[in-house]
Amino acid sequence: MMNVPLVRSTRAGRLRWIAVVSAVLAVPVYLGCQNEPDAPLLPQQPAQAELDYQAGRHPGQAPAQPTTSGSGLPVLVALGAGQCVPCKMMQPDLAELRENYSDAMELVYIDVWKDQAAGARYGINMIPTQIFFDPAGRELFRHEGLYRKEDILAKWEELGMPLQPNGTDTAPEAG
Repeated sequence: MMNVPLVRSTRAGRLRWIAVVSAVLAVPVYLGCQNEPDAPLLPQQPAQAELDYQAGRHPGQAPAQPTTSGSGLPVLVALGAGQCVPCKMMQPDLAELRENYSDAMELVYIDVWKDQAAGARYGINMIPTQIFFDPAGRELFRHEGLYRKEDILAKWEELGMPLQPNGTDTAPEAG
């Protein structure tokens, strides 16, 4: 009796097998990336209506680059996106700044994937980008990439506008 192998191993057969396995593995990944709505960054992330309010616009109105804060405070405009990893990493810091320094500065967050015109309006090259404006609306500094809360506060101080947390009395006491 003749001994014939049941499966013949050839280079073409191995390549075909690799292609089939790759296709089977790629289908779930491809299906998972189909226009899924952005998951919220964090539970405390403001809704789009809140972002619109913070940016000083009404529904249907395009936001303008801040000229003045209206409150006499410096403004930090943070531009990012919902699925951007460094942007998500910044969200806790931005939330803490918004909560603890709202008496000292205005913080505006714009998701450039939801508001695509903002990228052109602010002339950004990458996200995340942070733009520091003085109370008169003049741009003082911009940073591209991940920027932590401590770095943001240090930059305000370097720009001559040290920020104090809410409830901190900065006026000298009368004696």
